[in-house]
Amino acid sequence: MSSNPGFFTCLREGQMDFVGQAKAVKFFTIVLWAAGIIGFLIGSATDRFLNAFLVLFAAFLVCGLTVIPSWPIFNRNRLQFQKVKQSKND
Repeated sequence: MSSNPGFFTCLREGQMDFVGQAKAVKFFTIVLWAAGIIGFLIGSATDRFLNAFLVLFAAFLVCGLTVIPSWPIFNRNRLQFQKVKQSKND
């Protein structure tokens, strides 16, 4: 049914399937919200905005390295398109 491309093929093509996009958005949203809450708590406890910013920035970097490249985990449900049919007029 679905063909799983190799590691380097996924990175070279740079494409994600629809299920992979949904997983990436969900991961990104959960991690950034959690980091925002944790950063707010740490910043409030230390009375320094810089600490809150550093926690959120670190989470943003982790999410960016995880979500932006097209890893094979995001390409497990690729669409199989039909082959082009030649018409009689061609």
